[in-house]
Amino acid sequence: MARRRNLNGHSIGPYQIHAGKSVPIVKGGEQTKMEEEEFYAIETFGSTGKGYVREDLECNHYMKNFDVGQFRCDYRGQNSFLPRSIRTSLHRPSADAI
Repeated sequence: MARRRNLNGHSIGPYQIHAGKSVPIVKGGEQTKMEEEEFYAIETFGSTGKGYVREDLECNHYMKNFDVGQFRCDYRGQNSFLPRSIRTSLHRPSADAI
């Protein structure tokens, strides 16, 4: 089974699932050190294929980018996959309004 070369674990911060630090799942990746009191999601994906994630397939998970201010989500299927609280916050000027 091949490991995924371009998929990493990541640090988790308050209200932020990807908080900046990466944890590679193959040898030879980023050398960032984990610090005490930090939280991480460790990705444990395997593959029987080439071991490389392609981003040209259908997306099945989403997250808010905290570096982006107000924006409009016009994806035609948004009501089928976004919880009401997220649909509402996407149209507000800031996350503080939630």
